Amino acid sequence: MNITDTQSRVCYGYSRNALGQFVENDNAPIVKQIFSLYLNGCSLRSIVNWLGENQIPSPSGKELWTPKAIDKLLSNETYRKGIITTEQFAQVQIEKQRRSNQIQTEEGQVRKPTRYHSQNVLSGLFVCGECGRSYRRITKHDGSIVWRCANRVEHGKTICKHSITLSETEMRQYLKELLGEGYTAQDIRGQFDRITVETDRSLSPSIKQSANMRIVFEK
Repeated sequence: MNITDTQSRVCYGYSRNALGQFVENDNAPIVKQIFSLYLNGCSLRSIVNWLGENQIPSPSGKELWTPKAIDKLLSNETYRKGIITTEQFAQVQIEKQRRSNQIQTEEGQVRKPTRYHSQNVLSGLFVCGECGRSYRRITKHDGSIVWRCANRVEHGKTICKHSITLSETEMRQYLKELLGEGYTAQDIRGQFDRITVETDRSLSPSIKQSANMRIVFEK
């Protein structure tokens, strides 16, 4: 396996041992975490922020990474069948294409009607009852969509220990129960300031000009 980049430097996450063999080093878990964060819905910028918060220097030794460096790492086939699995690498490439503002057609690359961004009608609406951070949309390895507390995504159980995961189906069903069939994005933003996801799996909406309501999902 070739584990050098185009400048013939050993790729981040690998070192050369005394026998001249390339082996994973202490940075290999960081590579794995970067791939995991991206698959869990983190943007390049939020990954940069995570690395900075954890005082992890860039491959060149600088204090801060750049989104371009993260993007390059995520596209580096060196890590396929090495630090990460072939499946994970393929999933990241699919996700990168999904987020891209370009699509391939018979005529070549063309711009999508709208540029990818992680915000949708549910983004920023659901917040964690334990830490107060917003819930983040996550695409799982099997393609299903769930939402998790941003602190839980970025820091595991270090900060937010008891927050729950909700499927997007559950969240939309909940809104349907509150607003009725055929609700619109305007209905949602016009009705709610936020919806708090409690650790007991109950949802507590703060409804504009109305009393709070409360629905509990069965475990």
